[in-house]
Amino acid sequence: MLTSPAPAPAPAPAPAPPPDRLRQLVHLVHAHLEEWWDTKGHNWQSAKMGQRLP
Repeated sequence: MLTSPAPAPAPAPAPAPPPDRLRQLVHLVHAHLEEWWDTKGHNWQSAKMGQRLP
């Protein structure tokens, strides 16, 4: 009788990044989300007015 091989063990979790690097990443993501949100609102307002605002 043939049996399938045992599944490979799961990889070890990556160590946590240093706190200052994590803060830097959170800051970057937050800044990009704010910029995207502001741009989205600006584009929505332009579309509502029927023209592109500079």
